Amino acid sequence: MNIPDEFGLFPFQRFTADELRHFFVWCAAHKVSDVDLTGGSPVSVSRFGRRVRCSSATLPTTLMSSLIDELFGREVIPRVLAGNPVDRTIQINGDASGRYGLKRGERIRLRSHLIQGTSGAEEKAISITMRVIPTEIPDILSMNIEPDLLEAMVCKSGLGFVCGETGSGKSTLCSALYRYIMDNFPDAKIVTYEDPVVSVNGAPY
Repeated sequence: MNIPDEFGLFPFQRFTADELRHFFVWCAAHKVSDVDLTGGSPVSVSRFGRRVRCSSATLPTTLMSSLIDELFGREVIPRVLAGNPVDRTIQINGDASGRYGLKRGERIRLRSHLIQGTSGAEEKAISITMRVIPTEIPDILSMNIEPDLLEAMVCKSGLGFVCGETGSGKSTLCSALYRYIMDNFPDAKIVTYEDPVVSVNGAPY
């Protein structure tokens, strides 16, 4: 399909699972942090802390079941309709042909949360909230952090809090900090407890 280079409305035609995979890769390329898919509502995303509509038409409720079955598996819908939220991870892999715009070895991951809710006139709409997991860790020195604050962030002892609204960059900041510590303090030990795992900070040795 013809994928636009600029961020804006995505050219959905039939809202197929394959179209959505192209859309997810496009979102990752345009620094989208979250994607919302709800039957009976337009497709929308969070980008730089702002909500943006990305489809000219609404996502048909009648398509949600087939989309969820193909993207997440057939066991998901019965659990969601029974009132049990479901968490799943989607991974889109590139190949030699550049499918979805990804090369071989490139991948995009999204952490997804599915619940049943109400959307407009739909009393039992299924809502999917997806967090785009970044594949590149930024250099913390490029994030305009005050030197005194950065020094305090790598102290040997103490308790620190990283706070902010959804999509404000908390996980990105932590990943950049872990990478900075690994690169500059090789004797330091870093242990994280995450769900979902946002980034992999392994280094070649």
